[in-house]
Amino acid sequence: MHYEDRNDSWGPTTQATYKQEPYICIALPDGTTVDGKALAWTKDKVYALWVTGPLFEDRHLAWMDATDVTRINRDNSRWKDPYDDYAHYYPELPER
Repeated sequence: MHYEDRNDSWGPTTQATYKQEPYICIALPDGTTVDGKALAWTKDKVYALWVTGPLFEDRHLAWMDATDVTRINRDNSRWKDPYDDYAHYYPELPER
């Protein structure tokens, strides 16, 4: 289920570090899946970001049940944020 806004009854929110957000696969209400990022979460809800077009302006943001989200590795994501902090995802790479 998707929610328009966060509800205080969900409890405390944890927010990911900017540009180090975990990648997720999101099950949408129409039965399709998209890959995106988890920007914040509570015990059982996730604030998700996903992009549906070639531009970052084609982005969607929604709170959803955690049961509709699966964490994935960045390498397995069909969409990759071009502004990621690569050192966070690939600590074994040499600095540029």
